[in-house]
Amino acid sequence: MKGRFKFLKYGNFIINEDFYTELKESSFITKLNDWDTLENYFPLIFRHSKHYRQFKAFKINSLEIYVKKYLKNIEEAKHEWNNIQLLWSNGFPTSIPVFFYTNGTFAYVGTEKVPGLTFPEIFLERKPKLILESILEIAKFLGLFHKTGFFHQDCYLNHFYLDQETKTLRIIDVSRVLFKPTFSSYYLVKDLSQLRFSFFRYLKEKFQYYWEIFFNEYQKSNRKVSLFENVIIKVKFYQTARHTFKKENFT
Repeated sequence: MKGRFKFLKYGNFIINEDFYTELKESSFITKLNDWDTLENYFPLIFRHSKHYRQFKAFKINSLEIYVKKYLKNIEEAKHEWNNIQLLWSNGFPTSIPVFFYTNGTFAYVGTEKVPGLTFPEIFLERKPKLILESILEIAKFLGLFHKTGFFHQDCYLNHFYLDQETKTLRIIDVSRVLFKPTFSSYYLVKDLSQLRFSFFRYLKEKFQYYWEIFFNEYQKSNRKVSLFENVIIKVKFYQTARHTFKKENFT
């Protein structure tokens, strides 16, 4: 499935026309300026903050809208908005774009709730067959993703959603995605080393078993990873693990 979206311009907003009427009639667009008290008007589902980004999710009638506010790095917000559309146009499901706003000082990226479960949520269900099926889906998806020329740069298991009803895999948090960069091998290694660490993090003692299954399937969908690349993947994996555990005071 390839996404084809039409957008309307409304002041400093760019709005997916499929959501325009509901956003306007609910006054969400005008009330968005009251960011700190927006939950007084719409049921708050989720909130989180990380560095210069704030995240909130709201229930707006039948919609669940996730809004990311960039307090700085406006170009990163623009990259996320553009990458969402670029991925859909190339056949890679991700978040549904709802609206983009910037006044030059900060920016909002609004998306619809992504259906399905993240891999960590799937793992918590402790169903080996489902875990295996999910890993194979991620391997096929990422293999084709890299083969097409896309590289995520924040490639962890919690950024993959699997909708079990439609069997659709989606990748999220795409602000850093690159398309056909120079030295693509560098970015391939980066993505795979991050993902290897994520396997280690969530699968623990079964990490190596599942990683080998993933790695073999991934190479069928993309290309054979060279011996040199594989060595660097492992080196970067250990570097990431050491840095993370030191940061978390696990050492």
